[in-house]
Amino acid sequence: MDQKPLKVPDQKEFDLFAANRGFEKVFNSSYSKAYALFSFALSDYLRNIKTDLKVLDIGCGDGWTAEFISNFAKGRYLGIDSSEESIRKMLKRIPASSGLKVTGVMESAEWMVNPKSVKQIEKLLEGKPDLIICNAACHQIRKSYPDLRKMFASSSSILKQEGTLMVGDYYFPEDMTDEEVEDDMKWIKTETGQTPTPRSGFIKRNDMEHLLESSGFISDTAREIRANRDINLIFYLFVSRKTFSQTKTSLPLS
Repeated sequence: MDQKPLKVPDQKEFDLFAANRGFEKVFNSSYSKAYALFSFALSDYLRNIKTDLKVLDIGCGDGWTAEFISNFAKGRYLGIDSSEESIRKMLKRIPASSGLKVTGVMESAEWMVNPKSVKQIEKLLEGKPDLIICNAACHQIRKSYPDLRKMFASSSSILKQEGTLMVGDYYFPEDMTDEEVEDDMKWIKTETGQTPTPRSGFIKRNDMEHLLESSGFISDTAREIRANRDINLIFYLFVSRKTFSQTKTSLPLS
């Protein structure tokens, strides 16, 4: 996998995006099918939680995932995002009366691979996380920190042995022409206002599968769906757990 960082859009673009439109509006409208798949998998997980939950969300955006979780579970939630405006909005949208205590850290993904940061994460969550989420963020994270294997390996070391990792992202199908990709990128710019990620910036599903395996995870389920009728991007979602040994195990995909 190419580990050269891509051109990073101005941080103000992300901050403005969080302030004016919100990441959740794009995910549940422009990419409504992707939102449905992620929401179904997350709610299915949360329905089985019987104790206080500890969640680490890498690339948390403006807090719509935290708000979603607060409707199902109590506990602690730590969101990491490089956008100060996103963190500010997330903290504002979750009331103090909520059973989910939300904390935000304005940092890049590189921050969490530092051993000192690992200790800070466990301190803020009052223990190791039960659930780590990295949804629709890897293609953005790679623009400033391309070594995602280190990020996921760090996630494996932080996560409880019986914990769950949920990773979702997009990619352009290989049978799309360059012209079709260009049309999709123009649609993304028009609909979301964000600088679209080029095809080379996305991680294909098979590559993500291998990346997670090499980082110490095995996927119980992996699903994908076309993001929206207006666009050809494909959204995939892995629901994974830590491996218990170095034995090679095949992935049961549904």
